Amino acid sequence: MWRYQMAVKGSEQELRWLNQQAQRGQLLRRIRGNWYQFQKTATRYQVFSEYVSGNVATEIDDQHTPFELLTRLQLTKPAVQVIYTGTAQTELQGAASGSSGRTVAVENCTGATGTLVKCYEY
Repeated sequence: MWRYQMAVKGSEQELRWLNQQAQRGQLLRRIRGNWYQFQKTATRYQVFSEYVSGNVATEIDDQHTPFELLTRLQLTKPAVQVIYTGTAQTELQGAASGSSGRTVAVENCTGATGTLVKCYEY
């Protein structure tokens, strides 16, 4: 299913909307402009997004991380990628979006240009 939504890519507003869709059983699979493609799922997911500069190579290996790569979106100005990941592991899913309590998971990844620290807020 495709849905239209105007939001700054990677913003808190967009992430809140994506997580509302995920709670309704619609998991993000692709973004094209302001169109978002979702896939029906019975599993409860929490969606995350992060900005990654173009010169940092990131690989998400499903065997070493509980976060599944959902989609990537290349922005031109600034030249960064927005990486959208999700997890179905309930112990990594925080309270509903917009709550005052936040937990941050940090993962260090060594890439071709050095160490990238990924922070996931939920």
